[in-house]
Amino acid sequence: MLTRRTVARLGVGLSIAAAWTVILLRIQPWPFSDYGVFLAVARRLAAGDVLYQGVWDNKDPFVYYSIALAQPLGQLGLWALETLWFVIASISTYAISRHYFLSRYWSLLIGAVLVPVALLPFHYFPGTTHLPAVALSLSGIALFLAHRQLLTGGALGLLFFFKLTMVPVAVVAILVIALRQRSPRALVPTSLAALITLGVGAVVLALRGEFAAYLASLVHNVAYSQTNTDSGATGIEAVITERLTVFSDIHVLITIITILVVLITTLLRSGTSEIWFLAASTFVVGLASIAVIGKFPHHGQVLGVSAALTLVACTVAVQRLRDATPLLAVGLLVAITVGLTGWPSTKGYRDALRNPQGTWISMTTIDSATLDLTDSGPPRSFAVVEGAGIPRSAGLEAWDLVCRHLAQRPWESDELLSESLECFPSAEVLLAPRDFTTANSPEAFSQFTANVARLLKEEYACVPATANTVCTRVDPGEAK
Repeated sequence: MLTRRTVARLGVGLSIAAAWTVILLRIQPWPFSDYGVFLAVARRLAAGDVLYQGVWDNKDPFVYYSIALAQPLGQLGLWALETLWFVIASISTYAISRHYFLSRYWSLLIGAVLVPVALLPFHYFPGTTHLPAVALSLSGIALFLAHRQLLTGGALGLLFFFKLTMVPVAVVAILVIALRQRSPRALVPTSLAALITLGVGAVVLALRGEFAAYLASLVHNVAYSQTNTDSGATGIEAVITERLTVFSDIHVLITIITILVVLITTLLRSGTSEIWFLAASTFVVGLASIAVIGKFPHHGQVLGVSAALTLVACTVAVQRLRDATPLLAVGLLVAITVGLTGWPSTKGYRDALRNPQGTWISMTTIDSATLDLTDSGPPRSFAVVEGAGIPRSAGLEAWDLVCRHLAQRPWESDELLSESLECFPSAEVLLAPRDFTTANSPEAFSQFTANVARLLKEEYACVPATANTVCTRVDPGEAK
C-alpha cells in the first residue's frame, strides 16, 4: 500500500526527471543573435586578442571568459556551462526554501522543478547574460541566509564581472536580510570578501591589458542605455518611448502582473514576512533596472530573482492549503510559474523537442562566415562590416582581426561608427553582408554605410561567397 510519503517521493522524483529532460533540451546552446556574438568574441580571446581593445562587445568580461573556457570542450562544454547556471539557481532556491521551514519535498518542487522553468521566460535564449546573474544573485542570498558571509561576498564579486547591472538586486536583498535579522555586522565580512574578489578580478583584467578598456566600455554602456535603439535618438522622450516598449511587451507584462498579484495576495494573507520582503524588494529593484536601462523585452529577465523568491513566498504563505489539499497547492504553484514565464515560448519548446539534432549541428559545424574567410585564401588581416555572419568557429586563429568591432548597428554612436570606418582600410580582407546596401536612416548610420560602400568600390575587389561577400584589398592601380 502506498503511503502519502511514498506518493510524495514518486511525484517529486518524476516531476524533477520530466522537468529537467525538457529543460536540458530547451537550453541547448545555438548561435542565436547575441549569443553568436558572444561565441565570436570568446573565439577571438582564444586567438590571443585583448578583450574590449582587440575585440569588442558591451557585456561584462566574465561572460566571455566563461565561454572561452568552455569552447575547447565543444558543444557539450557550452551546454554544461548553461546547465551549471540552472543548477546553481536550483540549489540556491532549495536552500532558501529550507531556510524558511518548507519541507524537503516542497523545497525540491520549488527549487528543482518550478524555478528552473520560471527562469525560461518567453524571451529567454541560451547564453543570455541574465541567467548567470540570476543564479549568482540567488546563491548570494542563500549563502547569506546560511551565515556564509565570505562566500556571499565572493558571489557578489563574481556577479559584478558577469552582470554589473544586476548587482543592486542582490545587494538590496542582502541588506533586507541584514536589517530584518538585525545583523548589520554580517555585512562587514561580506563587503570585505566582495572587495577582495573585485580586486582579484581587476588584477586579472589588468594583467591581460583589459582594465582601462573595460572601464571605457562601462562609460559606453551608460550612453548606449540612454539611446533609443530603433531611432538612434537620445533625450528623455526617446528613452521613455523605449522603456514603455519594454514594459508594454505582453510577456514582460504578464510576468510583472503575476509577481504583483502574488505579492499582494500573500501580503493580505500572511503579512510582511522576511521572504515576502525579499521577493518584494528584488521586484522593485528589478522594475527600476528596466526603467533605467531596459532596451529590449529580454531585459525583463532581471525579474528572475524576484520570480524565484515569489514562488518561495507564496508556498510559505499557503501552509493550510499545502497541508489540506497538496495537489491543489501544486496546481496553484504551477499556474503561477506559467505566469512568471510571461507565458512560455511554445515555439522554443517545440523546436527544442522536435529538432535537437538541428541545434547540435548548427553548433558543431563551421559557420559560413568562417568558411568564407578561410576559403578566400591564406591568413591575413581582416575586419567585419555590419556584423556580416559573425565568424565564431575555430580556424581563424592565424587571422589578424584589425578592427575590434564585429558589428556596426544603426543605433551606434558616431564615435563607434567613425572608429570602424577609419580602421577598415587597414584590413586586407573585409567581410561584408551579401546584401550590403546604403542605409536610409538614421543619418549617421546612413552616412557610415555610404562611406563603406565607397571604400569597397574604390579600394577592394568584392566576390560573393557562401553567405557573405569577401572583399580583398587591391593595389591602387588595380582598383575598380
